[in-house]
Amino acid sequence: FGECQLELGDYDGADSTFASPAIRQAANELSVLPGLARWHEIEGRTDVARRLLERARDLARRDSHGLPTEQLAWFQLRVGDFEMRHGRLEAADSALRAGLRIRPGDYRLLGTLARLELSRGRTAAAIAAGEDAIARVLDPATLGTLADAYLQRGDTARSEEYVRAMEVSVLHQPGSYHRAWSLWFLDHDRDV
Repeated sequence: FGECQLELGDYDGADSTFASPAIRQAANELSVLPGLARWHEIEGRTDVARRLLERARDLARRDSHGLPTEQLAWFQLRVGDFEMRHGRLEAADSALRAGLRIRPGDYRLLGTLARLELSRGRTAAAIAAGEDAIARVLDPATLGTLADAYLQRGDTARSEEYVRAMEVSVLHQPGSYHRAWSLWFLDHDRDV
């Protein structure tokens, strides 16, 4: 429930939920730790958030709880994405590659690795990881990363191909617009 409150911008309500005795009692459960970490991150307690995500990852790996490899890799993805957002690029790289050892070819890990490589200015590595990811799943966020990578290389025509592919992939999805696609357009001041 606290995660829903965060998504709706009800931070006071989320504070009450995440500080409740029930959450404190469940604070070591895999179903609670990622949401609790996100709350701490939003509140600016990144060290606490990092420890909670690492605890969740380690708990999932150690006990495995009968989790499929996709979910085990997801915990690595969460750690890697968190570290990347906070500028700890080596730690992000380590977490993402550990996830790929658990689940080789996971498009989410590959797409995030592409973003990481692009943030490092390694366009060739970003393109390789991004191409590998979209060969598995046509993810709009990764298409946006590829558009940015080709733009950094100065290949505007190829960049625009990926923008068009992103638009086509999103417009053919049922339901509302894809969040990553919308954010990419906002970040690039296009079709605002």
